[in-house]
Amino acid sequence: MGAKVDQLIEQSRGPYVYKISGQVYHRIGSLLLEDGQPPKYAQNYVYDSFDEVEDRISALQNESQRARIDRRNVASLTNMLDRQ
Repeated sequence: MGAKVDQLIEQSRGPYVYKISGQVYHRIGSLLLEDGQPPKYAQNYVYDSFDEVEDRISALQNESQRARIDRRNVASLTNMLDRQ
């Protein structure tokens, strides 16, 4: 999601407030894969690929998170969601 976020509001006491101004937009990118680029955003859900599990895991930005992911669990969840 993209927006101009007012960071000063968060310095006050009280409950969490997320204040924005201007236009709010969603960054989804193109649905078409660029040559040589891994899938991202909605491309992870639109395109069925041979390496679907690895593509989903590689979408994580943090290398240590990717290393801890159990590929069998991702494959199981993907299969379950595909059946729905």
